[in-house]
Amino acid sequence: DDTIPPTIPQNLISANTTQTTTNLSWDASTDNLGTVQYNIYLSNHTLVATVPNTSYHVTGLTPGHYYTYYIRSVDESG
Repeated sequence: DDTIPPTIPQNLISANTTQTTTNLSWDASTDNLGTVQYNIYLSNHTLVATVPNTSYHVTGLTPGHYYTYYIRSVDESG
C-alpha cells in the first residue's frame, strides 16, 4: 500500500496569455512510488483537466474575467 502522498506541486505560472488562452506550468511533484498525474482545478474546486505532465494549455477563457487555478498531484493510490 502507498501511504505516503506526493509532494505539493510548486511554482505554478501562467505564460503566453491571450484574451482566451493561457499556458500553465509548474514544478514536478515527487513521490515514493512516482507521481501518476496532475489534477487542475479552478479556485471554486471545479476540475478542469487531468494531465500526465507539468503543463496545460487553457482555452475558452472569457476576456475581462479573472481566473485562479491550483494543481494537485495524484499518485498510484489516488
